[in-house]
Amino acid sequence: MKANYVQNGVCAVLVTFRPNEAVEANLAAIRPQVESLVVVDNGSSNQSVSWLRGVCERFSIHLIENGDNLGLPSALNIGIEWVMTKGYRWVMLLDQDSTATGGMVETMLEAYRIDSYADKIGIVVPKYINRVTKEIAWCSPPFVGNKRLAAAWTSGSLILIDVLTKVGGFEACLFIDLLDQEFSLRVRDAGYSISLADCASLLHEPGSPKTHRLLGMFPMTTSNHIPARRYYCARNRVWIVRKYHSRFRGLAQRECARQVKELIWILICEKNRWRMLRSVACGIKDGMIGRMGKTVEL
Repeated sequence: MKANYVQNGVCAVLVTFRPNEAVEANLAAIRPQVESLVVVDNGSSNQSVSWLRGVCERFSIHLIENGDNLGLPSALNIGIEWVMTKGYRWVMLLDQDSTATGGMVETMLEAYRIDSYADKIGIVVPKYINRVTKEIAWCSPPFVGNKRLAAAWTSGSLILIDVLTKVGGFEACLFIDLLDQEFSLRVRDAGYSISLADCASLLHEPGSPKTHRLLGMFPMTTSNHIPARRYYCARNRVWIVRKYHSRFRGLAQRECARQVKELIWILICEKNRWRMLRSVACGIKDGMIGRMGKTVEL
């Protein structure tokens, strides 16, 4: 007998890529909180997909198998299109390594309902919590006002279907990194805000963060991404700045400063620093000439 799930107008979309056993626990955590859930697998091995089919059947989850790695934006768009055909009001986006805490979705819906400016909200997000330290994640998006954020991470975003209909889905040419920043800018450009539901929490950690101590004293946390991810971050950052700098004052300065800061972190802290720096340089060059899509293997 299938479980009776909540009727809250929310369908979650979770993208998998080479999933491990921890994904089952993450699916179990979110499934009771949403009306429906669709998993989009992005070209995992036959063995992984076979295991995933069994998990999805146990939890009454719809599974879409892409057969190839189409990139995170395209996989999300495929899931979102499926949600749109089913008539849900909201879509909740999740990474395979994110864990929803108890009552997260209902708390986010309530935060939306009681907000005086709910008609201007396009995305609701939870607090992003480091699953190890249980503290707020070190690189959480900055505020632009009272409980309003400059951007939303993809994972944990609760998005109105009406907003997606108006602004469109995710930008496929970005392939993996900073697609959430680009989407957030587009949502804000359309007149919507990004609201923080600060009583809701998502256990999440971008990259493989590592804390170093500069001169043995000052802690510095780096994302510790592989070179390919450094490439995509640098390339997509350039592309986004070129597209949006005229509409968002200070965007170019902030992103250039962020890139310089990351380069300093790479030089001081990370292994394979010269390979990392070459990846960043290639990314910047490709971003300038508009060489987008999947260009480097993960």
